[in-house]
Amino acid sequence: MAERLGISKSWLSRHIAIANLPRDLITPFASESDLTVNPAYKLVKAWEKDSKSILERANMLAKRRLGNSARPLTPSQIIDHLIAPEKKSRKGPLRVYRTKADTPAITVERVTSTGDIVIRLHAKATPDLGELKHYLATVLKDFG
Repeated sequence: MAERLGISKSWLSRHIAIANLPRDLITPFASESDLTVNPAYKLVKAWEKDSKSILERANMLAKRRLGNSARPLTPSQIIDHLIAPEKKSRKGPLRVYRTKADTPAITVERVTSTGDIVIRLHAKATPDLGELKHYLATVLKDFG
């Protein structure tokens, strides 16, 4: 078939593999045209190794995109998240916001590859709800 079309066998097999990707893996992208050949083929190779995890991440990203819950991800960020999900840092928290009494109020543990901010609230250190709202607003301003 490749000979009749005047293309290489590898080109044809690569494009057939991309065309056979499940629709659910395309949904996280704003448009099908966002998924170009080389990144799509990387996704094919990753899909062959770990389809279940990739499908779970694709569904999560699709819900995030359709829900407009955060800033949109670029196509390369989507591919990166699908192929190589976040790795937890062993270095400790990114930032600790402290009260006037110098006790931890909020700890920013990490920011995921999808832009989600993982925090720890130190409720006993911030009994004032207004103060807690202030710290949360600051976290969103700094990391959002």
